[in-house]
Amino acid sequence: MPFVREETERKFASKIVKVLIALLVAAIPAIIAQTLLHIFFKKSFFDFFPFHDDEMVYWLSSLTYSHVGFQGGYFSIDEVKPPLSFIHYGAHGPLMPMTYAIIASLWGEWKPYSGVLVNLFLCTSSLLIFIGVTKPGRVQILFLSLLLICFWPLIVMIPVNMQEGLHLTIGILLAACFFLILSPARSGQKHVKWVTLILLSYAACVRPSWSVLYFPAVFLCWPPQGKLSVLIRTFTVFAFIMLAFTVFKVLGAPYPHQLIYFIKVLTGQASVNEFIQYAADNIKRYFATGLDPVGFPQRMEILFIIVVSSLILLFNCFSRRMCLTAAENKPWLLHITNLALVVLCTISLYCIGDYRDFRVWSGPLLLSLLLMIALSGRFALGIVAAVILANLFFAPQYLEFFRGVRSISYNPDRTQIDEFKKAIEGKLVYNKGANPWCNTLLAMNSPFVFYHMASITPGIGVSDLYYNKDVKLPYQSKYILLDRNQPIGLERTENVRVLKIGDQSQLYAGTEKLANLRQLVDTRIGTLWLNLDANCL
Repeated sequence: MPFVREETERKFASKIVKVLIALLVAAIPAIIAQTLLHIFFKKSFFDFFPFHDDEMVYWLSSLTYSHVGFQGGYFSIDEVKPPLSFIHYGAHGPLMPMTYAIIASLWGEWKPYSGVLVNLFLCTSSLLIFIGVTKPGRVQILFLSLLLICFWPLIVMIPVNMQEGLHLTIGILLAACFFLILSPARSGQKHVKWVTLILLSYAACVRPSWSVLYFPAVFLCWPPQGKLSVLIRTFTVFAFIMLAFTVFKVLGAPYPHQLIYFIKVLTGQASVNEFIQYAADNIKRYFATGLDPVGFPQRMEILFIIVVSSLILLFNCFSRRMCLTAAENKPWLLHITNLALVVLCTISLYCIGDYRDFRVWSGPLLLSLLLMIALSGRFALGIVAAVILANLFFAPQYLEFFRGVRSISYNPDRTQIDEFKKAIEGKLVYNKGANPWCNTLLAMNSPFVFYHMASITPGIGVSDLYYNKDVKLPYQSKYILLDRNQPIGLERTENVRVLKIGDQSQLYAGTEKLANLRQLVDTRIGTLWLNLDANCL
C-alpha cells in the first residue's frame, strides 16, 4: 500500500509540474510584452490608452456595444451605413467589437485598457488550449517557448486595441484543430470537424482572408473518394468562401473607392491592365526592404516556409530517396495552402506594406509554426529553428518598432482628454431610441477619430468624411466636428469657410454650400457644430 500511495503522489506531482509549465509557457508573450513596457516606458498594461484612429474606432465600437448594444450611432465612412440597417459598426463589422465587449464584461465596465486585457486573456487561454490538446514533449516545449519568446507580432500586438490579438488567437486555436484533424487517432471525431468549421467561419466573417483555409479544412475533414467527390468539395469550398465574403460585406459599412482591385475590374471601375499593374507593384513591394521595418522579415519568413514546403513535396514526388508517407504530405500541403494563398490574395486583392500585410499574415504564420512544432514531422523543427534565429537576428528592429509605436499609447496627454470631455459635456449627447444619425458625429478632418474622443458619451457613433464630393447632401449626422483651418477629408478639400448669419452659420467648400450649422463649442481638435439640416431637431 505505501508503494501505491507513493506512485499516486508521484503521478499527481508530475501533473502539477506539467500544469505549471503549461501556464508559464502560455504566459510568455504577456510576460515579454509587460517587461518591454516596463523597460521602455515604466508602464503596465493598465496604463494603455487607445491613440491611433483604427484603435479608437475599435475601442469606441466596443464601448458603444457594451452600453447600448445595437442602439448606438453609426460608425461609418462618408455617412454610408451597412446594408443591414440595424448594424451600426463600421467597415469591419460588429463581430470583433461584440466579442471584446462581451469578454470584458466578465470583469467590469469597458475601460481604456479593456481591449488589452481581452488580448491577454484570449492569447494566453488559447495557448493553454493548444498545449492541452497537443500534449507537447520536452523538445516541443523547448521549441514552443523559444518561438513565443521572439514571435514579435504576438508581442507587439498584445498591448494594443486592434484586431490582431483576436486573429493571433484564431491562428493558435486553428493550429490545435488541424493538429487533431491530422492526428490519425482523432481525425474521425465529428466534433473536431465541426468545431474547426465553426471557428473558421467566424474568423472568415471577421477577416475574409481566413477563408482560404476552407480548402484544407473541407478536404482533410471529408477526404474525397473519387473525381466527383473532389468536384463537390471544391464547389463547397468556393461556396463557403463566397458566403463568408458576403456576410463580411453585409455586416460592415461600405468602404469608399473600393480597395480590392479585382472587384474594381468586375464592376468596371478599373481595367484589367490596371489590375495587372497593381499586382505587379505589390510584388515589387513584397521584396522592398525599406517599406516598413517589421514587414520585410516576416515576408521573407513566409516565403522561406512556402519554398521549403514546396521543395519537400516536389522531392517526394520525383525522388525515391524521399520516403514521406501520404499522411506526412498533408501538413506540407496545409502550410502551402495556408500561406501561399493568403499571400496571393493580398498581392492581387489588397496591399503590401504600411504594416497591412504584417497584420494580416501574422495569424496564418503563427498557425503554421505551431503546427510544425506540434506534429514535429521531418524537417518541421528545422524550419521553426530557422524562423526563431531570424526573429532573434531582427530583434533590434522589432524592439525599436515596439518602442516607437507604443510610446504614445502608454504616454497620452490626459489633460487634453479631460479638457475635451469637459468642453463637450452636455453638448454631445446620446439620445436613447433616436434615429441612429441623431447619435452620430461626422468627423471632417484627418485623422478623424482622435484619441480625445475616448471621453465622448457611450452610444455616439463616428462617421469619417473621407471623400466629401461623394457624400449626398444634406449631411445626416446630428453633430459635426470641423477644424475650419484644415482641409477636409482624404481628398483634402481646400478653401473651407464658415459664414456666420445671426445665431446660425453656413459651411462652404469654395462656392458650394455644404451645411447649415449652429456652433456648440470650440475644442483643441476642432469646433463641435450642431447640424441644422439633420432630421433630428
